Amino acid sequence: MIRSPLLPVLTILFVVALSMSSSMLSASNDVSLQVYPSELLFIPNVSYHRANLKISVGNAAISDVSVGSDKQIVFRTYDKNGKSIKDGSYRYELTLFRFPSASDLAADGRPSVLSRRLPTVVATMTGAFTVRDGEIPLDEEPGPGGRGPASGDRAARGGTAQPFDVVTSDDQITIGSLCVGLDCVNNENFDFDTIRLKENNLRIKFDDTSSTGSFPSNDWQLTANDSSSGGRSMFAIDDVTNARTPFLVTAGAPTSSLYIDSSGRLGLGTSSPVKDVDVVSGDTPAVRFNQDGTSGYTAQTWDVAGNEANFFVRDVTAGSRLPFRIFPGSPQNSLAIAASGNIGLGTYGPTASLHLARPAQPTILLDHVTSGVQWRLRMTDFSTYTDGFEIGRSDGTGASLRLYPAGNAAFYNGADLRLAVTAAGNLWIAGTLTQSSSRAVKGHVVSAESLNVLGHLKNLEVALWSYKHDAPTVKHLGPFAEDFHAAFGLGESSTGIAVSDVAGVALVAVKELQAELEAKNARIDEMSARIAQLEAVVQKLAADRISP
Repeated sequence: MIRSPLLPVLTILFVVALSMSSSMLSASNDVSLQVYPSELLFIPNVSYHRANLKISVGNAAISDVSVGSDKQIVFRTYDKNGKSIKDGSYRYELTLFRFPSASDLAADGRPSVLSRRLPTVVATMTGAFTVRDGEIPLDEEPGPGGRGPASGDRAARGGTAQPFDVVTSDDQITIGSLCVGLDCVNNENFDFDTIRLKENNLRIKFDDTSSTGSFPSNDWQLTANDSSSGGRSMFAIDDVTNARTPFLVTAGAPTSSLYIDSSGRLGLGTSSPVKDVDVVSGDTPAVRFNQDGTSGYTAQTWDVAGNEANFFVRDVTAGSRLPFRIFPGSPQNSLAIAASGNIGLGTYGPTASLHLARPAQPTILLDHVTSGVQWRLRMTDFSTYTDGFEIGRSDGTGASLRLYPAGNAAFYNGADLRLAVTAAGNLWIAGTLTQSSSRAVKGHVVSAESLNVLGHLKNLEVALWSYKHDAPTVKHLGPFAEDFHAAFGLGESSTGIAVSDVAGVALVAVKELQAELEAKNARIDEMSARIAQLEAVVQKLAADRISP
C-alpha cells in the first residue's frame, strides 16, 4: 500500500470525536446497534462498500473480520462449535468504507487525492460490552470508569444503543483541551492539561496498517498501569506486534531515575550527568551484569560498584566474592596494561611483561596464607652496596640470596655470609667445597695406568702468576690450562682446569711414585741382603786367617 499523509488526520479525527457531546452523537446516527444476549448486530444507516469489525480484550484482538455491504455485520459470543467466549470486558470497533467512484474524479479527469490513496471512511463506531456466564447482560449499566456497553440507555432485547463515535471527514481543530475516555465528564476541569485520557484502562495504540513489505508496519502502544487486579502501577511502551515491553517505569520511581541531557549524556539518579553515563546513589552506586541462563549458557551475575571504601567487582553467583578492588587514594598508574600486553604496577609505560615501579624498595611478597610463611623479592639498599636485589624471607631469617649491581652475589643464612662470588669470578665459601664423585654418576671408566702422568708432569710448566683482573700482588701457583689439557686431555676445554682433575693427576702421580718407591725399596732390600752375605763371608775369612 502507499502511505498517505491523511492517515494521521483520520487518527486525530477519531481521537477528537470521542470527546464530542451527546447532541453531536445523536446528530450522527450512522450506525444502529442491536444488542442480544449472544450477539451484537450492527445496522449501517449510510451507504458503504465494506465494513471492518474488530473485537478486543485488553491489548489483544480476538476477532478482526471484514465483510462486504451484502453481508450482515454481526459478532456472536460463541464460536462455530457453539463454545462461548470467556467472561470479561470487551471492546468493539466498527469502520465503514466507501471505495472511489466516478463521482470522485476531479474536473481534469484525474482521481482526487483521497480517492487515489485511500477508500473513504464513511462511519466508525466504538464501544464496550461485558460477557457474563457466556452472555451479554442486557440490564447492565456502566458505572464510573466501567467497561460495560456504550454510554446511554441500554436498549431492551432487540433494541438499539447509541454509538460513541462521531466521524468528520476533514481536519479537526479543538480550541481548548481534549478529554478521551469513559470517565470524562461535562465541564471537565483540565487545569493545564491539553489532552487527558480518563478511564481505568488507559492506552494509546499506534496501529500501522502498512501492508507492503518495503514499509515498516510494527504496532506500538503507550500503556498506563496494568488492567488486572493487583497489577502494577506503571507507564510502558509496548511493542504490540512482538508482544514485548522494551520500556517500563513503575510508579514511585525516584526523580531523574532516567535523564538524558542536551548533550546526550545519560543520568541514572541525577539530572546533571557530567559523563556519558552518570550513576548517582546515596549508597554504593552499581551496575549489574546478569546472565540469566535463558540463552542456554550457565547463569552468572557480576556487579561493578563503588563507595567510600573501595571500587570493586563482585562475583554475586559465587557468594558475593570481591576478586578485584581499588581503594580510594591509590597512586597514579597503580595498574596499567599497555597495548603490547605488558602490565605496569606504578608505571604508565611498562617495558616488560610485568613492570614494577616504586620510589623506594619495590617489593613482591609471596604469602602462604595457610602456614603464614612469607617470601619476598625486592630491590633494597645494603650496608655496602645500593640498589641490590634480594630473595629471602620477609622477616629476614633463614636463607637469602643477594645480587649487587657491581656484579657480586652473596648467599646468607640470616645475617651470616655463607658464599660470595665477586664480579671477577672469585668464589668464597664459609664451608667445604664438595664435588659430586659417586660411582653412580660416572660412566666410561678407564684405568689411568697408561697416562704416564709422571712423564707428562716432568714436562708440564708450573709457575707463579696473577689473574689479569687481579692486582699483580695477588699470586697463584699452578699450570696453564692449555698445557694441562694437551698433556692429559682432561676437561671440557683447554681454557679451564677442574679441581678434581688436578687432584686426580696428583693422585695418579703419587701412585706412580709409590710404585717406583716400592720397586726401589725392593732393590735396596735385595742389595742389602747381598751386602750382608758379603759381610758375613768377609768376617769368616778374617776369622779363619787369625786362627792359629
